[in-house]
Amino acid sequence: MGQNELQTGLGQRGEVISVQLHSVISKAQLNVRTVRSYQLVHEAYRYVTIKAHLPGGAHIGALRTKIALVHVTMRGVEWSCTATSTGSIYQLSFGKLHTRDDGMKIARVGFWYLRCTLRRRQGAATGLKSQRSSVFVRIETSDGAVGWGETFGYRVLEQHWRDAAEILVGASCLESNRLVDRIAAFDMPLAGGVDIALWDLKGKIAGLPICALLGGAYRTAQPAYGALLNASEAEDIVGAVIAETEDAVARGHIAVKLRVGYHDVATDIAWVNALMDAIPAPTVFPIDANRSMDLATARRFIRSLNHPERVAWFEEPLPRSNMRAYRELRNSIDVPVSGGESVPADLLDDLIARRELEIINPDVAGHGGLERVGRFWRIADANGVKTIPHCFDGELARVATLHLLASRPDWTERQTAFPTAPLECDLAENPIRDDLLDVPLEPGKDGTIAVPTGPGLGVTINDTVLRKYAVAQL
Repeated sequence: MGQNELQTGLGQRGEVISVQLHSVISKAQLNVRTVRSYQLVHEAYRYVTIKAHLPGGAHIGALRTKIALVHVTMRGVEWSCTATSTGSIYQLSFGKLHTRDDGMKIARVGFWYLRCTLRRRQGAATGLKSQRSSVFVRIETSDGAVGWGETFGYRVLEQHWRDAAEILVGASCLESNRLVDRIAAFDMPLAGGVDIALWDLKGKIAGLPICALLGGAYRTAQPAYGALLNASEAEDIVGAVIAETEDAVARGHIAVKLRVGYHDVATDIAWVNALMDAIPAPTVFPIDANRSMDLATARRFIRSLNHPERVAWFEEPLPRSNMRAYRELRNSIDVPVSGGESVPADLLDDLIARRELEIINPDVAGHGGLERVGRFWRIADANGVKTIPHCFDGELARVATLHLLASRPDWTERQTAFPTAPLECDLAENPIRDDLLDVPLEPGKDGTIAVPTGPGLGVTINDTVLRKYAVAQL
């Protein structure tokens, strides 16, 4: 198009606007039959339904801009338009009219490895941490739209960053599944971070939150639970964990995940019982053993609790080398058994099919993104297995998980600790998390966290965090 600009009207959301198109340049009988796809962009990201009345043999189809994509058919005629609505005339430009591939192409990709030192060591059965870390992904299109993602900082290979950038730059962000699959072939967690960034980018281009792109939100706020890293070098084990749990409850959490397995099983049984006596119902406790127990120890631990009915689920008690024992454990205790956060995708499929677990805990970052975790969710549903995604490290990954959870219906069972899959909220010390978002994720009085309604992830990143904590970048 020669003029390369479309002027139209912007009314209230959902308002119907009548548009009359007028020929700017007419050329006789060019018979151009090519159908081109264009992108309609406006910074306000609202959408309207447009009824078009077209002269001269041209027509515009699919002019419902809910996802900010408009398909325009032109037959040798260039058009501009103005819009009227209820007597008021609007002359607001939606910006350049691009071909779909032009405006959606990835121009730049950046990676940052962030790390911070903790005031005291904290952890789980796997050991105590003195640092927290994360990897951030930034993807920018040729139009200047930006998407952010995040993944684990446990393993950082800069060559993988360069390989991922080579795959992404020049490609269309609308080909996200294909791009993520290529990166997943050599680095699954990195693919998860890239996937989150691409969803954020597509949501911003469309002017819609990620949960809307996933089919729409079932709720405006999602149930959540706090997660501790309560293993420590504290002399008073009971006093320390009670203080952390009381703080979590005071912040609005009605469920708090505990870590066992760092101490011997008798010590764990004693402090968990003391905690449950100190923190009354209705607070419930997911308990995570981080693969530290054998079958007999896991049974002994649960059977020795004074209030096993307050255990929301028992997470990863057994090692990956003994996955078939999970069914034996399920059949011998009256507590839901969960796992899967550290299990490769092909093995997780097998665990679901055999129903070794009552709950699976795939990770949006660790298992390659929203599309892959959504696939696990559908398979689990078909096999009568619940999905509660793992999401401990990474606030952007948590926001992406929040959108996924909001797009899923409530469970059909009502006699459960939660009405639907809850969001895991890391409560352990983490300055990177605390400084990242302009508006942090915090539960309300009912223990739920509001689902962001802005485009993409729907959050604003404080990018000074990148400069403050970055130890490597590309």
